[in-house]
Amino acid sequence: ADQRMPAMTGAELFKVVKERFPDTLRIILSGYTELESITSAINEGAIFKLLFKPWDDEQLLNEIRGAFSIQQMKAHNRQLMDDLRAINADLERRVEEKTQAYIVSSRALQVSQDILEYSPFAMVGISDENVIVMANEAGRALIGKNTIIGRTAVEVLPKEILDAYNRLQANSDSLMPLSLSFESASKTYNVVLSSFNNQKGMSGVVIVGVVDNT
Repeated sequence: ADQRMPAMTGAELFKVVKERFPDTLRIILSGYTELESITSAINEGAIFKLLFKPWDDEQLLNEIRGAFSIQQMKAHNRQLMDDLRAINADLERRVEEKTQAYIVSSRALQVSQDILEYSPFAMVGISDENVIVMANEAGRALIGKNTIIGRTAVEVLPKEILDAYNRLQANSDSLMPLSLSFESASKTYNVVLSSFNNQKGMSGVVIVGVVDNT
């Protein structure tokens, strides 16, 4: 815009343009004598460039090219920010979904642990090294010892159950749970060996159901 125009100066025009279209880059052409009248517009940032008359055509073209380059960079930055906001929103959604899934899994795990702990069946987990790695309440009561985790099956399992476990281990090539029953002291013991992770040759959970025959 020229500074000297009818009805409205270039500086006044650019103040309006800045309010309505703040992203517009504004270049004003002015004579040296009009510098004082546009000083406030310069101070308020309404003017991007001030070129004095008489202008050089090549300089004017370069300034306009530079303004377009700046606008393109601004547009590119806006697109990057939009993309970043979209990525962040998607990340927040994924985190929320993962958090909800974790909460559900944690609650399901807690319920499963409670079911395992208070099951009427005695359950004892034995590792490949024949070390006790878990035992529920009924399992601890059957063995008669509270401190059994980390000890070997030979140390803590009653002889009859240990013998049953060893016999089942000898046939552990099958993926199906193996079971056998025996009677002792007027009680029937049903012993089941279920392998960890359904893998052949692995130790697993010894499940013992006791039936009082008296």
